[in-house]
Amino acid sequence: MIADFLRFPLFSTLPVWVCFLFPGSNPGLADFPPSVGFSDSLQIETLLDQLLSDPTQQNQTLKALQKFDLVQFSNFNKNKVTNCLLNPEIVSKELVLFAGFLNIKESLITLSPKHRNDKPFLQHINLALVRTGDPEKTETLYRNLLKRSVNDDFVYELLPLLVYTKQIKIYDWLLTMIVSDEKNCHPADAETAGHINCAYRIMEAL
Repeated sequence: MIADFLRFPLFSTLPVWVCFLFPGSNPGLADFPPSVGFSDSLQIETLLDQLLSDPTQQNQTLKALQKFDLVQFSNFNKNKVTNCLLNPEIVSKELVLFAGFLNIKESLITLSPKHRNDKPFLQHINLALVRTGDPEKTETLYRNLLKRSVNDDFVYELLPLLVYTKQIKIYDWLLTMIVSDEKNCHPADAETAGHINCAYRIMEAL
């Protein structure tokens, strides 16, 4: 589920919309950059309203938001996402990662202490903070990676999250793994014996 979600430019599934509002009737639309189409801004507004009104469809809604670029989200949009983040009935790992994409750093920092006893959730908050460019979280992640070996579990569970961070320091570490001579991954063909270098899978993910 998480791996499917992490196809950020983050982001690439298309919803079907029927929505019409008079220009200027929706607060927040005015602070979109000039390059953002009015139709796109309406779709974003509608999707974000849906996050609050129908949490059961959150994954589908977040996937639909993935087709938009960061510059297409206004401060008003980001405030709506913050409201979702701080709502314990709505917040999820996927929503946290989306907040990282939107660079909602302060809200993520506020959220962190509330989940200090939930290690998996806290890890996703930290990854989202790395995505925002937080130097301390980036350095912590980098140091932890130095202790990790690259194998099948790494490729399937951790690699998509590392690609999500979009941080040069993390990508540089991945590049060192590409040129490594270690052979810790199994071939894609289950009937083929032995181990292979994990470089191809890393390059494919990047």
